[in-house]
Amino acid sequence: MTCDEVMDLLDAWYDGELDAPRSAALERHLEECPGCTALSAARSALSEVLVEGATRAPATLRSKIEAQVLRPPPIQPPRMMPWRGLAIAASVALFIMIGWNVWLMQSAAPAANFTHEIAAAHIRSLMANHLTDVASADRRTVKPYFIGKLNYAPAVDDLGSESFTLVGGRLDYVDDHPVAALVYQRQGHIINVFEWPTREDDDALPQPRWTDDHGYHIARWAHSGMTYWAISDVDPMELTELTNLLGAQ
Repeated sequence: MTCDEVMDLLDAWYDGELDAPRSAALERHLEECPGCTALSAARSALSEVLVEGATRAPATLRSKIEAQVLRPPPIQPPRMMPWRGLAIAASVALFIMIGWNVWLMQSAAPAANFTHEIAAAHIRSLMANHLTDVASADRRTVKPYFIGKLNYAPAVDDLGSESFTLVGGRLDYVDDHPVAALVYQRQGHIINVFEWPTREDDDALPQPRWTDDHGYHIARWAHSGMTYWAISDVDPMELTELTNLLGAQ
C-alpha cells in the first residue's frame, strides 16, 4: 500500500470501516513508514481533542449542536433557474428580433418617406390653386413652361385620344429636387405624373412597381433614362393603362 492510499483510507481505518485485508495492509505500512506513522499519530491526537472538547462543552451548547446535527435538512423550493434561463433566452431573442425589425424599418424608411412625399405632393395639388402652374390641354403650351425652370426637358404627352386629358403642369419638389409634375384627368379623377432624370439611387424599373398611400394608388417605373411616379385614386386598371401609354412595359 502506498502513502497516498494510506492518506485516503486513514479516516475510514480510524472509524473501523475498512475490511480486514485493507486494514492489515494499512497497519503494515504504518509499521514501515515513519511519515505515515506521524500522520496517524496526529490524526489520533486530533480525535482525542475533539472528543474531550465535546465532553467538556456546556450542556446548552451540546444541545444546540445535537439539534443542528439531528435536524432534517430543510426542503428547498423548486429551482427556477431553467425557467429563468428560458426567460433570459426569450428576452435575448426578442431583443434580437426587435433589433432586426428596427434595422429593416430603417432600411425601408427612405423609400417609405419618398412615397409619402409623392402622396403629399398629390394631396397638396388637389387643394385650391395648387393643381397646375400652367393650365392647358395642349402639350405645346405645357412643355415650354418648364424651360429655364428645370435642367432637363420633360416629356409631355397628349393622351386625350386615349381618354386621359392633359390638364396642365407645374413645378414641384420631391426629395428636395425640382421635378416636372404633369396633370391628367380621367372621368373626374386627377392623376399626377412626376417625372425626372433617373438618378443613381433610383431603382431600374422597366415594369411598374405598385404601392398605396393615403388611399391613393402609386405606380413607379423608369423609361428612356427618366423615372416616373403616377398617383391617383382612379381604378388601378385605368392607371395601368396610363403607365403603358407613358412607356412602362
